[in-house]
Amino acid sequence: MARKPDTPCAGGCGTLLWSGTTSLPAGERMCQPCRRQRTTRTCEVCGEQFHPNSHRDRQQLTCSRKCGVVSRRSKLGTMARPSRPCGDCKTTTVTWPRIYCPNCAGVRRLEHYQRKNLKRRAGGTRIMSIRELAERDRWRCHLCRRRVSRTLRYPHPRSASRDHLIPVADGGTNDPANLALAHWDCNVRRRTGGTVQLQLVV
Repeated sequence: MARKPDTPCAGGCGTLLWSGTTSLPAGERMCQPCRRQRTTRTCEVCGEQFHPNSHRDRQQLTCSRKCGVVSRRSKLGTMARPSRPCGDCKTTTVTWPRIYCPNCAGVRRLEHYQRKNLKRRAGGTRIMSIRELAERDRWRCHLCRRRVSRTLRYPHPRSASRDHLIPVADGGTNDPANLALAHWDCNVRRRTGGTVQLQLVV
C-alpha cells in the first residue's frame, strides 16, 4: 500500500507534509507558502516587502534586480576607489575598475579592430603587433628610411603602422615576412602601388 503524507504543517494551514530521514522535527516542518510568509524582508532601496530567495552564501537585500543595481551603484559611489598607474604608459593614474588611461585604451581598441579586420581579410591565426614589428625593424620606416617615433599615436601622420609588402587586395597575407613598419602617411601615400614587393625577393 502506498505511503501518504502524515505530518501537519507547523504554520497552521493544515497541509500534510511528507516526512523522511532528513526532514526537520515534526513541530518545525512548514510548507513553502508558510515559509515565505514568515521570511518577508524590507527592500533597502524602495522599502517594499518581499520574500527573499534562499541563498546560502549571501542575503538578498533588495526586492528586484533593478533595486540591486541602484544599491550597488550607491555603495560604489561612497567607497574610496583604489588608483593605479596605467597598464601601458605607466604615467597616468587611473581609478578602479579601469586598467588603461583613455589614450592607451583608444590605441588598444584601434589595434583590436585592426587585427580583427586583418584576420578577416588576409587570414592567419596571429598577427604581429605594431610594437613587435617596430622592434624587429628597429623603429625605422621601410619606405622613407627615417625613424618612427615611439610616442606618437594614431591619427598622427607620423605614427607607426603595419604595411603589407604585397597588399591584401592583391592576395597578401599577414605572414611576418609580408609585414614591414612604416609611417602612417607613408603607408597611405603608397596605397597598393610601389616596388616594395622586391624586398621579398632580396
